[in-house]
Amino acid sequence: MGLWGLGRRVYCRVLNKFDYEVFDKYCKRVFLVPNFVDTEVFRPSAPKVDEFTVVVRYDEGIKGGFHVFLKALKLLGKSRWLNAVIIGKEPPRPILNFINKFVNNVVTLGRIPSRESLANVYSRAHATIIPSLYESFSLTALESLACGTPIIMAKLPPTDWYVKEITTAELGTGLTFRPGDSLDLAKKIRTMYEIWLQYKDIYDKSTIISREISQKFNIRIVLPIYFKMILNVMGITML
Repeated sequence: MGLWGLGRRVYCRVLNKFDYEVFDKYCKRVFLVPNFVDTEVFRPSAPKVDEFTVVVRYDEGIKGGFHVFLKALKLLGKSRWLNAVIIGKEPPRPILNFINKFVNNVVTLGRIPSRESLANVYSRAHATIIPSLYESFSLTALESLACGTPIIMAKLPPTDWYVKEITTAELGTGLTFRPGDSLDLAKKIRTMYEIWLQYKDIYDKSTIISREISQKFNIRIVLPIYFKMILNVMGITML
């Protein structure tokens, strides 16, 4: 969210409709402008790996919800069908040992050195898990979708922008679960696996839909809106 104080007038830029409705009560004017993604960089750049694999970003803060993911793994039990790729800060050894108890294989990549390399990581996975307890928006979600990889994300305000639920009969861009609910997350991880395993046509077409949704947030589309907002604020304050 962006906030500009100009005298007694306050202008806000928010990233989702929930925040828009909240700040509309307190700001002189509110601009609803989402984040953007460079879909020329974040694109399907590698084939999916053979075994079901999820990408998760390690975040040691409570807000990031990584503990929700860990509890979900425990609830799933030893899942020989589940492989995990951890990106971001390197998790402590005890956490990696815990994950190893419940997945077939875990790989830690640390901080990815380039956006192109990150796109390759997303592209090869079957789903990206975003267990955050709160997000005003999620670039991780957009980047994953742009690479043709559906997401599993807590149902938070920004999901209205880019999540359409995948079912065994309907194409979509991912699955949502109740924020902080590890059991619900565990169920959705298994559901995504079963769709990938048993409903290949639905899953494969959903990767295409995911890419198409991300194009709505292409930098070439959103950036001009952002600049228009800045000019609008400048014009108002100069009157």
